[in-house]
Amino acid sequence: MERDKPITVLLALLLQGTDYLNSITVARENVQRAIQEYQSNFASMTYTAPAPEPINNYTLHQNYPNPFNPTTTIRYELPQDGVVTIEVFDILGQKVKTVLNEFKSVAGMKLHILK
Repeated sequence: MERDKPITVLLALLLQGTDYLNSITVARENVQRAIQEYQSNFASMTYTAPAPEPINNYTLHQNYPNPFNPTTTIRYELPQDGVVTIEVFDILGQKVKTVLNEFKSVAGMKLHILK
């Protein structure tokens, strides 16, 4: 569960009343009881995600063929799963583009960049 993200709880009930109208009344009463049960048991339940640990030990290989071609490939390796952010900067140190900012699992990765 993610903090502040709604989740869906499904509840299936098979109900039968004495007639059509009574069946609706019985269903409504059971739904109200289910809502009360949910609120009394789960309303105060919270989830706190652990603080992400930065990945400090990674390998970033030279891009190829070179940055002057229409596309380039950047290969990197991660020691553990985590959020990977790759940003491109110009010669003056100004950020040009964020090309990757997402969770990646441990593996050798290749990122193809189109200019």
